[in-house]
Amino acid sequence: MIIKLLRGLVILCVFSVQSMYAQGTVSGTITDASDSMTLTGVNVTEKGTSNGAITNFDGSYSITTMSENAILQFSYLGYTTKEIAVNGQSNINTTLEESAESLDEVVITAFGFEKKTKSVGYSITQVKGEELNRVKTASPLQALRGKVAGVNISNSSTGIKGSARVVIRGNSSFNGNNQPLYIIDGISLQNEQLGSAGEWGGSDNGDGLSAINPDDIKSISVLKGGAAAALYGSRASNGVIIIKTKDGRGAENGLGIEVSNQTVFTTINDLYDPQTTYGNGIAGGFPTDQADIFNSWGPRMDGAPRTTYDGSQQPYEYAGDNMNRVFSTSVNITNSVALTSNTDKGSTRFSATHLDGKDVAETSKLKRVAFSLNTTQKLSDKLTFNASVKFSDQDERATPIFSTEPASITGSLRRLAPNINVNDFIGDYGNGTIDGINELSINDSNIFRTNPWFALYNNPTSMEKERLLSAVSAKYDINESLYVRGQAGFDKATNHYNNTFANGANLNWPGIRFYPLGQLMQQTQTIDQFDADVFLGTDFLKITDKISMNGFVGAGTFSAKAENVGVLGNQVVIPGLYTVLNTAGQSGLYGYQARKINSLYGSAEFSFADNIYLTATARNDWFSTLSAEGKTTPNNDLYGSVSLSVLLSDMVELPEAISFAKIRGGYSQVAGGANDPYNLGLTYGLVGQGHLGNPLGTINGGVIPNAFITPFEKNETEIGLDLKLFDNKLSVDFAYYSNETLRDIVNAAASPASGFTSTTINLGEITNKGVELLVNWRAIDKEDLGLGLSLNYTNNKSLVVSTDENNGIIQAGVAQLFQSNIGHIPGQPFGVIYGNSYVRDDQGRIVHELVDGVPVAKSENVNKVLGLGVAPTQVGFGTNLRYKNFTLNTFLEGKFGGSIVSNTNKTMKEFGLHQVTVPSGGRENGFVPNGVLEGGGAITQNLSESQIYQYWNLTNSLGASRSQLGEENVYKNDFIRISQLSLAYQIPNDLLKDMFIQSANVSLVGNNLGFLLNKVPNHDPEAYYNTRNGQGVEANSMPIGKSFGLSINLKF
Repeated sequence: MIIKLLRGLVILCVFSVQSMYAQGTVSGTITDASDSMTLTGVNVTEKGTSNGAITNFDGSYSITTMSENAILQFSYLGYTTKEIAVNGQSNINTTLEESAESLDEVVITAFGFEKKTKSVGYSITQVKGEELNRVKTASPLQALRGKVAGVNISNSSTGIKGSARVVIRGNSSFNGNNQPLYIIDGISLQNEQLGSAGEWGGSDNGDGLSAINPDDIKSISVLKGGAAAALYGSRASNGVIIIKTKDGRGAENGLGIEVSNQTVFTTINDLYDPQTTYGNGIAGGFPTDQADIFNSWGPRMDGAPRTTYDGSQQPYEYAGDNMNRVFSTSVNITNSVALTSNTDKGSTRFSATHLDGKDVAETSKLKRVAFSLNTTQKLSDKLTFNASVKFSDQDERATPIFSTEPASITGSLRRLAPNINVNDFIGDYGNGTIDGINELSINDSNIFRTNPWFALYNNPTSMEKERLLSAVSAKYDINESLYVRGQAGFDKATNHYNNTFANGANLNWPGIRFYPLGQLMQQTQTIDQFDADVFLGTDFLKITDKISMNGFVGAGTFSAKAENVGVLGNQVVIPGLYTVLNTAGQSGLYGYQARKINSLYGSAEFSFADNIYLTATARNDWFSTLSAEGKTTPNNDLYGSVSLSVLLSDMVELPEAISFAKIRGGYSQVAGGANDPYNLGLTYGLVGQGHLGNPLGTINGGVIPNAFITPFEKNETEIGLDLKLFDNKLSVDFAYYSNETLRDIVNAAASPASGFTSTTINLGEITNKGVELLVNWRAIDKEDLGLGLSLNYTNNKSLVVSTDENNGIIQAGVAQLFQSNIGHIPGQPFGVIYGNSYVRDDQGRIVHELVDGVPVAKSENVNKVLGLGVAPTQVGFGTNLRYKNFTLNTFLEGKFGGSIVSNTNKTMKEFGLHQVTVPSGGRENGFVPNGVLEGGGAITQNLSESQIYQYWNLTNSLGASRSQLGEENVYKNDFIRISQLSLAYQIPNDLLKDMFIQSANVSLVGNNLGFLLNKVPNHDPEAYYNTRNGQGVEANSMPIGKSFGLSINLKF
């Protein structure tokens, strides 16, 4: 698989020549024999002539032969050259196989340096842009899910605008974000999540990587091991994702034009499945007041007219699917155009993309315009220059609120009794208001219950994002083996928040009953990053006849700063005029932080007889976050890595079935400073309007500073095996790793008398151990028929060794209103779900106590571990079936061993909507609870309809009802998702020969189409409200969409 890193990176260009002696036109498609994927940039030449062509982005070619006896040669870097006689054929499709000699070629590693594939002693996985863009997504990380062993990706339930959490080989920090370092064309990208939901609500406004247009991506390479990433330093302690964007290389000489469109229709993947037998009411009785529209504890619905809460007569019958009334089918359209220029002196590519998207909540919209310019120029025989500029402008509207109830669309919607039609609350203005502004009440007695139509149509939040990334690099060859190279770049992001917060959410919308006069906010966040590096190195230095070396030394600097400026206004004065200036009082918002890292580093690779390779790296980082005047503890650390690659197939005789075998291993050490600046001393700020309208001074935060913090340390060991079997038809990549984080920077509890809540210390320790497996099988390999199968498997076992000085629980997430949390507990895996559990006897039966004559489940508050918030096992399975010009691709993603705390299921049980609240014989025929009484006797009492209501809602001696118990609402969230599907048709070139179109491809595409396995009822198994370290909690989640559409790609 490592060989595939070369595809598309170095493409030989040839001139197409036509002559007056042309005998005919031959066209076809070239694919990779290992996985049936099309190959871009294959040289197609007529043997013995200079006549040639090159395959397009979809693997197609067309060549006019000069002789009727022509023989076509197909050549591609890293693949065995193939010859086919034309013999009068007008269409020739073929496959190319990786060559054994390709092991002498190179892959791109840290800082863009090239290494021979056979010399790599650590794990690298590459996903090509063609695979990512079979089904276009708003963010490239959404398309990467499940496709790389050892990489766990999850998304929030926000929709197309949401962020993604990426964790490589397990979480390694309690307070850090545990996200990898992202490198775009050699320069780091700031990928902080822009907002997140907490226990009391929030919205997810995406992340930095959403500014990158997936259409511009040529490949994504994942550096998983510490030895692979160590050269990038502390910021790469969680791995590195290197994104290479398209640069025009591989295009035919001259000017080329590429155009694409994808139109996708998205509907809710509605997993919500309430009982539809019993209507609203309490304890088996008919409804008596408005609040009963949220209680489905009434009698069996019989269709007869009944007096409802407002005094009107309504049929007491199932009203239909309210979810499909509120959520609608959305249309997302992506249009892209690219211009390429390629000569023997260099290449250039310019692209423009427009995305016009909606979520299933029709007011939630995303519009993005993105531009990209890449150029590579050979200025002289010794000097090469590269430049990259990317700009995106993104407009987001009405991002949904979730986790809490005020302002949530689903909070009330999923509580409505089966006989209640949500359309009854849309109002005369069609937007859930009484006058176009103020909320039409859905429950007068509870202001937290927001009218779903009001939440849908009156969300005042918006956000505008502007992003500019620029990078330049140059390399000068001093002589044949010595060079100097430099690179620099910046990432500038400007985010304008309107009526929402950079962290958290504004739930105080004007007109909402929860806070009628409303709260408005405007805030601008500016984030700047700068990278610069310079290198002096050698590509080849011969030491002896059998020993050679290449390496480099370098120096770099990284700096980042963020500034927030805004104003908050309370209580709108003139209804309907939503500007901060139209509020009764305003207060300023301001925040600033900056940090810097300076570095020295180097790498050396030694080759022994071209079959044993030893690589060593070293780096020293100096951290501004650990620097202060008078500080006596170090602000820097020196660390390194060593890796070994041994080519067994070159050294010993192996069975004939084994084409290639390599064992590899490595050890690395990385150090890091505090992620956030200003942990060494107190910082101050301004707050409120305390005196004559002027703000007061305050000490920021509740953490006691510690001037003696030192860098944390992360060590990792990896061993691996690469095999190619049966003439390269089957390839296997296996890895075992073990890593540990020592002296992690954590917050320990402080004495309340200090006035602070915690202090910062070096005490955290976490370990991760795991295996990764990647298998590719070329099951069928014929000219007109091919079948490729791929499987990746990951299992990671994490362990929290220590947290703070008392080894207490570090809380990472809270499940709203009932007794379970997400946290880090010594002796347990990272991010466990813990909380109240059932009292059980020695046979595991639930013990009940009598409350008002009703047996109610007992609980105990022992912080029992109830599940894992992060699934330890992940599987991805892909198929690629090719028949003539048709290609069918499918991809399945599965995760196993994790759990989720479900607030939706808790609420449905509490209000009588859940299927488990309806016994098999119906409520009216009674129900005998499963379990025992406190004395050990069996429960024989058959509960009446009113007692069944009490069984779920009466509180036990600890003040918890059955519906609220932590253990009751923790579900195993094992799943197998039908992640992607595409059916593509390559239009034959002979049909296009009289047009200006060189190639055309049409695809039917699908995304998130459903589940083969899902153990969580009523919502998506990964519908987390938080994509940070507190994963594993769902609350008022949005329904996840399933998409179908059409994709068209043309080249002129």
